[in-house]
Amino acid sequence: MKLVEKPATKAKAAPKRVSAASGKATKPAPKPAAERAKQTAEPVTPSAMLKLPGLVDAVASALGGKKKDAKLAVEVTLAELAAALRRGDGLMLPPLGRARVVKSAEKDGSSTLTVKLRLADAGAEKVKPVGGKGKKQALAVDGEDS
Repeated sequence: MKLVEKPATKAKAAPKRVSAASGKATKPAPKPAAERAKQTAEPVTPSAMLKLPGLVDAVASALGGKKKDAKLAVEVTLAELAAALRRGDGLMLPPLGRARVVKSAEKDGSSTLTVKLRLADAGAEKVKPVGGKGKKQALAVDGEDS
């Protein structure tokens, strides 16, 4: 195929593709999904960073318990999440969303993981207080047998 440029009458016209065999104009190939996502995605600039002490404080105040107990729970949870990601396991955590490792690399004795996170819908599920009554959440997804 040859590219034939038409004179631009409007603001930046895209060049048309012409088939070498028939000489007729053809439609350009659709852009890959990654390119479309880059064009539509808004850049995210972190306004603040949640660190361990802030997370421990938030958990302790949500549970109404001691910071010492909250710190232990948060540290154990984060350690288990890190272990699952190192193994390459996906995470399905309903209040947060779904995460999976898309790329991993070992360099200079340290691991680097690229994780894709699909956030859960804001109104999809509310976090219920510990000990609260309500519908219990299933441990397995429908159709998932072990």
